Amino acid sequence: MKYNVLYVILSLKGVPEVFPAEDYRFNEQNGVHELLITVFGQKLWVDTRSVMLKKIAGASFCWQEYEQGKYVELNQSNAVCPECGWWRCHVCDSCRCNKPKKAD
Repeated sequence: MKYNVLYVILSLKGVPEVFPAEDYRFNEQNGVHELLITVFGQKLWVDTRSVMLKKIAGASFCWQEYEQGKYVELNQSNAVCPECGWWRCHVCDSCRCNKPKKAD
């Protein structure tokens, strides 16, 4: 997961706060993807499925829609997949998790 373009959004006292992801790990004990953030000077590992993620760098096209001849742009307005850290398509809900591997 390319964590350096991801941000974690937490609601503190009802106000959403944005925290840059500082590191990534796969927690094998719990079987979850985690991002490291700093909250009030404390380092905290958060499960990517239990927080809202935002990716703010770049733009791309949905691979699945592209293969069907459509150009659906993915950008920071799209939701982020907690498994791969890539945008989910707002049309077909695909991301890098379900992209077929290229044949060698």
